[in-house]
Amino acid sequence: MYTIVIFGHPTLKTKSIDVKNFNNDLKQLTDRMLKIMYNAPGVGLAAPQIGINKNIFVFDIGDGPNVAINP
Repeated sequence: MYTIVIFGHPTLKTKSIDVKNFNNDLKQLTDRMLKIMYNAPGVGLAAPQIGINKNIFVFDIGDGPNVAINP
């Protein structure tokens, strides 16, 4: 399972890429991201925060889980 990286980690300084393949792997990744976010606990998590340089962001501002891809 992925863990949240800390300040200074290289992925936090690297430009992320757009997601082009919308498949089961992406679904599994966003599910894992939501689990990490809730366990943190937090209200949002971007893929680079777990070492993955893709333009994906998950969040929950009180109305349930949401996923933003290539925002």
